[in-house]
Amino acid sequence: MCNFLNFLMLNKKWLVLLILSIISMFTILFLAYFRMIPGFIVYIPYYDKIGHLTLYGLFGFVIHRATNRKTKWGLPLGLSAFIVFTVVEEYLQYYSPNRTASWADLVLSITGILLAYFLDRKFLKK
Repeated sequence: MCNFLNFLMLNKKWLVLLILSIISMFTILFLAYFRMIPGFIVYIPYYDKIGHLTLYGLFGFVIHRATNRKTKWGLPLGLSAFIVFTVVEEYLQYYSPNRTASWADLVLSITGILLAYFLDRKFLKK
């Protein structure tokens, strides 16, 4: 297991949080795709927009902390992969009868990811 983590260059201190974040992300996506999001959440103004900004930011922060690799262009590999995942997932919503694809959601999701990255780089240096 340790060799596999070294191969992926995952930070062992952040591994549990990364796994929990992945489980949380897919649980939220499952609930959203099957219209199982709790009804009380609609009473929170702009819950969808706030969720995109904060949740994707939090997930991006954990992914950034857990991964240590960069692309050949110097971009953080984990965040780059997460942004690609975000774009693909938002695109797939176009084909779902229970979801609505939205440029605003995509922009807020990517903004949350990048904001978390820049705040991490500025204030929480590794």
